[in-house]
Amino acid sequence: MNGFLDRVLGRVRLGGWLAVAAPVIAVVFAVLITSVVLLVAGKAPVEAFTTLADYGTQPRSMAMILNTGVMYYISALAVAVGFRMNLFNIGVDGQYRLAAVVAAGLGGAAVVPGVLNIVLVIVVAVVVGALWAAIAGLLRVYRGVSEVISTIMLNAIATGLGSWLVSEHFGVLTGNDLGTRPIPDDAHMPGIPLIAGTPVLVNGFIVVAVLLGVAYWVVLNRTRFGFELRATGKSESAAVASGVSVKKMIVVTMVMSGAVAGLIGMPELLGASYKYSNNFPAASVSRASRSPCSAATTRSEWRSARCCGVSWTTRPTSSSCSTSPRRSSRSCRASSCSP
Repeated sequence: MNGFLDRVLGRVRLGGWLAVAAPVIAVVFAVLITSVVLLVAGKAPVEAFTTLADYGTQPRSMAMILNTGVMYYISALAVAVGFRMNLFNIGVDGQYRLAAVVAAGLGGAAVVPGVLNIVLVIVVAVVVGALWAAIAGLLRVYRGVSEVISTIMLNAIATGLGSWLVSEHFGVLTGNDLGTRPIPDDAHMPGIPLIAGTPVLVNGFIVVAVLLGVAYWVVLNRTRFGFELRATGKSESAAVASGVSVKKMIVVTMVMSGAVAGLIGMPELLGASYKYSNNFPAASVSRASRSPCSAATTRSEWRSARCCGVSWTTRPTSSSCSTSPRRSSRSCRASSCSP
């Protein structure tokens, strides 16, 4: 069955030497295209690539690359779960943002101490991400809504919901920065001195990322569930004939993808910033960067700024709107600051 589908769809299975040759060819092709662009721009390709290699091989750079790569790797795993069943989870951004907000709020409240707080933060992030992704799965199954459309729209909703949670429930104002309470010191993910020659530690969440990758491979390739997931993605009719519930697989796959997506913000939350604020990588700046509202300096001003369409976890930058905490939503809607 797999071989027949590969021939029909024109796919090449990357096994044996192809598994090594394909990425090498891709890198060579990228270098050639980049070199052409640099030459057209009047730059020396050799000098550019030498500078790039020098920077990338410095101990500090290597540690920073690993720390950044952890988040990207978990993002790729979240999307890959859906891809194996031809589901396009475009809502990873909203899922991990909302998961980070809720997890940071509970983690900062220190409901449980120490390592238990770390576990709580991770579990909450997984559950929130899974539940948010489940909405798209249920819409696909029961209403026929494409998961591409629903997940994109849910991204915007997650941004607003997360901002509301920070503004109204989890947020505390520190200077001009509105964010959740910091996670206590005893619940920080320890770093790993993996790269010699630099004081920069590798985020301890890299261990979790590796385990996630192993779990992904095992579940997808060595379990019955993984076989049914892949079979459904290749041919729904064949899966139905084999007794697989396609609707169930769609919902479960979206839930799994969202659960993994919920972990994307955990390296930053547990190993770097320890709270969710406007400096958090998951914070939305898309609406605030276009808003004419002013820089709010008190918590009440942050709340009043929402009538101007601001993402409340992101500080506005313009000064054309009144910053008075007494400004009502009615007067704001009547002014030029209305969204």
